Amino acid sequence: MKIVKQVIIHLLYHLNLYKTIQWIRNLRNGHTVTILVYHSFTDKKNSHTSLHVDTFVKQLVYLKENFQVRRLGDVIKKIKNKEALEKNTLCITIDDGYLDNYKFAYPALKKMSLDATIFIASGYVGRNTRDLIDDEHTADNEPDPHTAYSNQDIYRLPPLKKQMMTWEQIKEISNDIIEIGSHTVNHPILSKVPIDEARAEIIQSKQEIEDALNKPVDLFAYPNGLRSDYNAAICDLVEDAGYDAAVTVDWALNNAAPDLYRLRRIPISEMRLPQFAAKINRIVSDP
Repeated sequence: MKIVKQVIIHLLYHLNLYKTIQWIRNLRNGHTVTILVYHSFTDKKNSHTSLHVDTFVKQLVYLKENFQVRRLGDVIKKIKNKEALEKNTLCITIDDGYLDNYKFAYPALKKMSLDATIFIASGYVGRNTRDLIDDEHTADNEPDPHTAYSNQDIYRLPPLKKQMMTWEQIKEISNDIIEIGSHTVNHPILSKVPIDEARAEIIQSKQEIEDALNKPVDLFAYPNGLRSDYNAAICDLVEDAGYDAAVTVDWALNNAAPDLYRLRRIPISEMRLPQFAAKINRIVSDP
């Protein structure tokens, strides 16, 4: 079955049948919004935790040719104002705020003239996560950031040994093509901490980023973002704090009138273009 699936994936890509699939989907369901989520980037080969920048560039070329890539904040404003969305609208988001976002992702996006949203954990800005993780996570074989959490990990970033962006770098990119959103202060799994602590994380991060950048922060990303990592009470806290929308890592597309505090995203990792196309077009969840 795996071989059959791969043959189908390659045929769909090389015969350029995704435009037909998108047309049928738009006809049946109306216009949808696809939101991708990235985390870390590298220029080194064979990384288990970071996307190679050359792969990212190839993905950006595909996206520019096949989707209307728009800034998430602009799409949210259209949805709130009940304005019609463009066909095949897609948003690029990046979580956590690693330095490699500035070194690799930002230049690639700028060269392609594509906007993106980066969600930062304000308490980690300018720090080195190598100094913040304990011995159980110091092995060379670093864990997958989507599955690395245990009950002891709820107060920290995924244990990738990386430097974070500084406020100066964040200011630079936020004055260009990058929109900055909040990812809490300390990146706790919000459903696993006391509600007052979750409230403080959500409010304080917004204030800290707005003070540092001197511009409003209207978007929020739930740390880790799986369905067990947030709940209705947490969504209410985000809305009450004044955010316009919040994103999860529920793997699905969003319709033209989504729940703005449970927006779904598709996680992207290292993969070839046929698999990438199949994943973002929701032909398969795990190509």
